[in-house]
Amino acid sequence: MPDKNFDSILAPFSSILKKMNITAKEIADDAYDFDLPPLDLKIKMQLEEDGFVIENILNNSDITFSAPHEYFLFKKHPVLVYIRDQFISRSNYLNGKFTKYHVCFCKALENAERENRLESRYIITTNTRGNFLVNIMIQGSNIFVEENVYKRLQICQDCLRELNWKNFLDYCGKSEQWWVGGNSYQRERIVKNFNIDEFLSSTTNDLSRGIETLSSSLARKQYSLPREIKDDLKYRCGYKCQKCGKFTVKSDLQIHHRDHNQGNNSLDNLMVVCVDCHKNIHRAEGGYIGDVL
Repeated sequence: MPDKNFDSILAPFSSILKKMNITAKEIADDAYDFDLPPLDLKIKMQLEEDGFVIENILNNSDITFSAPHEYFLFKKHPVLVYIRDQFISRSNYLNGKFTKYHVCFCKALENAERENRLESRYIITTNTRGNFLVNIMIQGSNIFVEENVYKRLQICQDCLRELNWKNFLDYCGKSEQWWVGGNSYQRERIVKNFNIDEFLSSTTNDLSRGIETLSSSLARKQYSLPREIKDDLKYRCGYKCQKCGKFTVKSDLQIHHRDHNQGNNSLDNLMVVCVDCHKNIHRAEGGYIGDVL
């Protein structure tokens, strides 16, 4: 596995690389790709351009998740997921608000799974431009108003919250309706500045360090910690944070996975903590918070 500290490694060769018009980023990207199973060239080019439909996205052997982050992986390579045939309201259409793209299996996609809305609708891609090929249909009609057009799509905020990208959780409200309250300006700022290249590079870096991957169906089972177990853990500790000892109401306590693997739900890996302590743990140790209530 190559050393990823390319700036220092390539410094002696900077003048030669400049003459050859090769950047350190290009070499880093090639090195990351070298660590992953190679993709068929035709598939790689298609992923980088318009992407393609994945049938049965949660039961497809080519689709896996990283643990514990739940990045979408296609043949071990990180991909984005979005809807090509977009049915939106007239007001959203006129205001340029389209269905968002996803980078992990977030709450929005969990809801789509429960409502049987995942089948044959989602496109996988490694397109980093932010402009995605879509067909637009106004809700209540049965014709497309625009077909095969490129639209600027935004990152799903549920994904940002799931991954705590750029400390996104710090700016969310405290209730289950997390989009109510908090700092909406900062949330929108993170959305606006989200860089797909940066995300894919960080994900590929994780994979090159041997992050575990799980099949989609297995991941859904392992990541689910039943509500009754969460409630029982909070009851057993007397509704006190096991980090700072502060007593608080049940709804303000969260479950922390000591090893940051949400697939490891053994009791000795689970810890009841308050919201503040949970954030502090993850700031100090990394990882993401995910489904913690």
